[in-house]
Amino acid sequence: AHGVTVPTGTSIATGSTESATNVGTYNVVLTLNDSKNYTWSDGLVENKTISWKIVQTSIKTPPTGVTVTVDLAFTSVDFNGSAQKPNVTVKINSTVISSDNFDVTYANNVSVGTATVTITGKNNLKDSVTRSFTIKAVGYTISYDYASGTAPTTGNPTTYDVSATAQTLTLNEPTRKGYTFSGWTLTNTASTSKATVSGNTVTIPANSYGNFKLTAKWTIIEYTITYNLDNGTV
Repeated sequence: AHGVTVPTGTSIATGSTESATNVGTYNVVLTLNDSKNYTWSDGLVENKTISWKIVQTSIKTPPTGVTVTVDLAFTSVDFNGSAQKPNVTVKINSTVISSDNFDVTYANNVSVGTATVTITGKNNLKDSVTRSFTIKAVGYTISYDYASGTAPTTGNPTTYDVSATAQTLTLNEPTRKGYTFSGWTLTNTASTSKATVSGNTVTIPANSYGNFKLTAKWTIIEYTITYNLDNGTV
């Protein structure tokens, strides 16, 4: 609360506003306690109205003696495909300020990287400040079913990190005696994974996340048997 100091020898009349919390202009009416023996400095004895104000506090450049802190509920979070919106707490000195006094907007708060939060004052506050937080990449699993084949000598990737840009992975081919390798079947084991495969290339779209599985496909090798009947008949 804010307010005025009442001079000695005076009283505050009914209807005056001595203290307040919110921005605005307020009036205090002062009455002389002894108007027979005292006057105001202008020689008059009638009641005096004093106006006083509470002005907005800047959250960017607060006045001397005032400390404004703007904090986020978290400064780092794992990517999950959804918009991240940490709660904002504004304090003047040690007093938590109602959220009615500021607006919050978020930017770049879905993809892996640095997100920004803009806090703009209104009502009892003014000006704007920004804060940032980090959305961290999370590793996901790639599993393989070689369908009775043998894994390639050079292993294939078994994990990937979600990324704000599309990714491609090149796979090595497994082997199987009596069969030729004919490609992969990709199964997205998480609905959030949008990975696809073409030949030996896996494409993971930007912000796609979740585990997926690759299953080898095989084509049996057919051999030709040639007979020499040596002038005989079948």
